[in-house]
Amino acid sequence: MAMEDNHSPSTQSRAWLWVILGLGIFIVLLLGVFSLVYFHDNSPPNDADLRVRDAVVPAEQNGLVQLRKLPGGLDFGYYAESQGVDEVEATKILNGASTNDQVVDKFLAQAQPNLEQLDAVLQLPYFSDNDVSSPTTRLPEIGLGISYAKALRLSASRHQALGDYTAAVQDAARIHLLARRLVEGHKSLLQVLTAVAIDGIGRMAAQKLLDDSALPAASSAALAQEYSREISWTGGLQRSLNYEYLLLLNYLNMIKTGRTTPATLLGTTSTGIPFMNLSIRENETKQAAVDYYRDLRQALNKPYSVSNGMAFANIKNYIGDNKEVKYWLRPNLAGRSMLGVLIPNIDSIAVTMYTATAVDRLLQTECTLRLYFDDHHALPPTLNDLVPAYLPDVPLDPFNGKPLRYDAARGIIYSVGTSLKDLGGSSRITTSPHGSGDEDPLNDRSQPTLQLEFQNPPVMKTPTVTTH
Repeated sequence: MAMEDNHSPSTQSRAWLWVILGLGIFIVLLLGVFSLVYFHDNSPPNDADLRVRDAVVPAEQNGLVQLRKLPGGLDFGYYAESQGVDEVEATKILNGASTNDQVVDKFLAQAQPNLEQLDAVLQLPYFSDNDVSSPTTRLPEIGLGISYAKALRLSASRHQALGDYTAAVQDAARIHLLARRLVEGHKSLLQVLTAVAIDGIGRMAAQKLLDDSALPAASSAALAQEYSREISWTGGLQRSLNYEYLLLLNYLNMIKTGRTTPATLLGTTSTGIPFMNLSIRENETKQAAVDYYRDLRQALNKPYSVSNGMAFANIKNYIGDNKEVKYWLRPNLAGRSMLGVLIPNIDSIAVTMYTATAVDRLLQTECTLRLYFDDHHALPPTLNDLVPAYLPDVPLDPFNGKPLRYDAARGIIYSVGTSLKDLGGSSRITTSPHGSGDEDPLNDRSQPTLQLEFQNPPVMKTPTVTTH
């Protein structure tokens, strides 16, 4: 019997079948290893501290819910335009650099019922926000709160001009209270930043009052009492991180339940990125956010000089990108992209919160200096002279943890700011006519400074009696 030729067609076919089978097995194993590496997820993170929410309360007890229901249209700019006042002149009136008593009085008469409703809202026991389902459509308090704050500032200015200092101080205090309530509880970063803007409006009203030589001592004391209730700006930012984490969990759940895809959420398409909608490691994404937010919260407990050294790190430092791997082949591509896009840059926001804290403490100190000025008709040589009669301690600068700076001769109090050096106060501070809208100390974060422009009331001369 003749032996089968090794080069016969049937033998070659079987050899090719083995090659194809081996190649198939190799590809399956390769895909298996790739899947283990690419789709493997970590165990769920311990994130209980970041899942904390405010207590759920009836809507009628929640000031934030009721604030959203307040009437709109309380914008002096639009009203002034309807009365034939141009935008530039309306801005000057708001800043106290110009007057139009007739238009202002008509506007305030129209606004008064709304402001009374705001008073009732500010007294409600809760001011919380637990809804992270649609944050972009539940923020009407941003524009609304600012328009109400501007109306209150205008009211304070008008009351001051009329000599009704009690009402003027109440108006300025209500703006500070509105900012304070907006920072309480768990809120979004945008809501907390809105409170910074509102507090700035109140600060300008308060400073105009403090610089008024006719301000009664009782009104000075009432203003000082309101501003002694310090707003916890960094605490508000810490709580907002909880809110932002819950927002991220909501997005991840929407992906998990098929209500959206990463590509849709990020506003992109998966063209050229074939694994975008598949490559999401839910737990790994959560863990990166947890690590980032926890480090931020720990840093915010310390003065800026320390926390900045710890670095308000960019979220990219927690994603762990491997630049050697082609972009669309990197594991957890969708999770990385979500964190990079959805988590805001906390660095600049944190500086804003430290600056807001510094300026609040500067204004608190200015109020106390006005009380001292009322009693002694002069500024004290040092801030230590305010302790303990006017202050329990000299307020600390949140940037370096040391007492605020004060120059009695130049009439300024200031913070070392982001420079962390005593530069003698801001070079941008200006002495200008009262109420003309001085440089906002928030604008110079390197050295936030307040100018003291206290004036003694004019001395009334005793008329000379002539005898004949």
